Amino acid sequence: MSSVTNKTTEKEQLTPASHNDHDTLYRKIRILRKKLKQVENLKLLPRKLNEEETRKIERQNEFRVELLDLLAQQNDLITEAAPVLEKTKHVEPPSPQKLPSKDKQIEPKKNLQNVLNSKGDSENRSDVKVSPAPSASKQVEAKVTKPDPLQDIKREWATKYFELLELPGHTDLVLCVDINATYIVSGSRDTSVKLWNVLSGELIHNFGGHTGFVSCVKLLELSNENSGDVKSVIASGSHDCSIKFWDVHTGGLIEEFYVYNSVLCMTTMDEGKYLVAGLDGGKMELYNINTGITPALSYSIETEAISCLSCDGNSLAVGGSDGLVTILKFEEDAFQCLYSLDEPLASPVKSISLVGNDVILGDDGANIKVLRWKSGNVSCLANHHSEFGVTDALCKHGNYLLSSAYDYDNGTGYLNVRDRNGPQYSYISSILDPDITHILSLAAVTLSSSQGHKPLMSLVTGGMILVLWREDPSRNTESVKCINKRLLLADDEMDSDNEDSEDNSDLSFDDSLESDLAENASGWWCNLL
Repeated sequence: MSSVTNKTTEKEQLTPASHNDHDTLYRKIRILRKKLKQVENLKLLPRKLNEEETRKIERQNEFRVELLDLLAQQNDLITEAAPVLEKTKHVEPPSPQKLPSKDKQIEPKKNLQNVLNSKGDSENRSDVKVSPAPSASKQVEAKVTKPDPLQDIKREWATKYFELLELPGHTDLVLCVDINATYIVSGSRDTSVKLWNVLSGELIHNFGGHTGFVSCVKLLELSNENSGDVKSVIASGSHDCSIKFWDVHTGGLIEEFYVYNSVLCMTTMDEGKYLVAGLDGGKMELYNINTGITPALSYSIETEAISCLSCDGNSLAVGGSDGLVTILKFEEDAFQCLYSLDEPLASPVKSISLVGNDVILGDDGANIKVLRWKSGNVSCLANHHSEFGVTDALCKHGNYLLSSAYDYDNGTGYLNVRDRNGPQYSYISSILDPDITHILSLAAVTLSSSQGHKPLMSLVTGGMILVLWREDPSRNTESVKCINKRLLLADDEMDSDNEDSEDNSDLSFDDSLESDLAENASGWWCNLL
C-alpha cells in the first residue's frame, strides 16, 4: 500500500473534534509550502532581483521554522487520534466459509535488514505477483538457487561512502556540469565556464567569453580523420544566444555560433557524432562533431522552450518548459517525430532521461514520472523523503538511474540511486550531506582505481555550490555514508501543485499566515522569465 493511501486514511479517520483542526493545519501547511517553493523559484530567476524580491528570500527561514512547527502539530493530532481509532475499529470475526486460498503463498520470515530495504521503496511493491506455493523442499531450493540480485546491490550500496570536495570559484549559482575520466566542467549564472581536474579537484582553466548565464556545458572528443588525433573540447551554451567551443588544453576559443535564441540545454547523440542544443522558442540546433565542428541541421517543435534533452542511441527525448514531451529519431540526416504529447504531462519539465522506451521526467512535483511512450502509460516513482519537493536533475550511468532531490520543508538536497535495469526502477540508496542544499545539475563517471579496488564512482553536482562526490573505499569517518531511507510517494494533488493552481488566491507574502487564511487576498506571483 502506498503512502498516499495511508495518508488519506489517516485524514478520513480523524475524530470529528480533530477533523476541523486538521483541515486548518493542512491549509496553513499548504500555503507555507507554496511560499517556500516560490522563494526557491525567485533564487533561480535569470536576472537581478529587486528589493522586494530580496526581502521575500530573506523570509525563507521564517517560513520554514513556522512550517516545521505546523507539521509537528499535525503529527500530534494524528497520534492523539490513534487510540480512539483503535478502540472504535471493527474487526470482522473469521468465517468458516472464508478459507485460505490454495493459491495463497505464505510469506517467509524476513530479517530486519530486508524489512528496512522493503520500506525503502514501498512504491515498487505493487508489482509483486502471488503464485501457487511450492512444496517446502522446493522453497528451500529456490532460496539457494535464486538469490535476489537487487538485495545484493542494496547491501553493496549500504557499505559505500562518498568523500565530498567543494570546488570554489564560481560567484553565483552553478547551473550545469559534466564529467569524464579526466575533467570536470561547470557553467554558472556568473557567465563563466570552468575546467577542473577530476582527481585533484584543482582548477585548470577559466573561460570568460559569455555575456549571459551559462545554462549548459558538455565535454566532447573531436577526432581528426587525417592524423587520427583526438582533441578534448568543451561546448557551452548561454542565455547570450551563443554556443561556444573551447580547446581544453590551450583554453582558447575554437568556434562560436550565434543562434538568435537563449541556449537552455545540450546533449550528444549517435555515439557522440552529433551535438544537439535546445533553445528558447522550441528550436534545436544540430552540429556534426565527428569531423570538426559544422552546423548540420535546424529543427523546431511545438513547445515554448526546450528545457532538457536526453539521447538513447539515435532517439532523442525533448522536454518542454510548458510540460510537453516529444520523441524524435535521427535517421538519414533528418529528425522524424515518433511521439508527441497533446497535453502537458509535467510543467515545466526540469529534467529528462530516455531509457529504451521509457521517458523519465523530473519536474516541480515530488514524484518522478515514467512515461512509456509506446503505450502512453504513465506511472510515478517516489523521489523525496518528504511529500513536497522538486527534481531538477536526472542522470543515467551504467546500471543506475541517479536523481537529485530537494525537500522544500527542510531545505535539504540529496541524491537517490535506482536500478536502471528493472522495469520498476527500484530504489537502492540515497547519498546526502546536511551541508548540501538545492542541487540543480548532476553528472557521473566511473574511474578505475590504482589501489587494487574495483572501479569507483565519482559524481559532480551544481547548485548553490559545486561539489565533487568521490566514492571512498577507505570509509573515512568524515565521508558520507549511503543510506536506505523511505521515500514518500506524494498524492496527485500534492505532486501536481504549482504556482498556477487556483489555491494561489490566498497566497500573500507580506501578510501573516492568519491574514492569508482570513482575507483570501490576491497573492504575489512568481513569474519565471
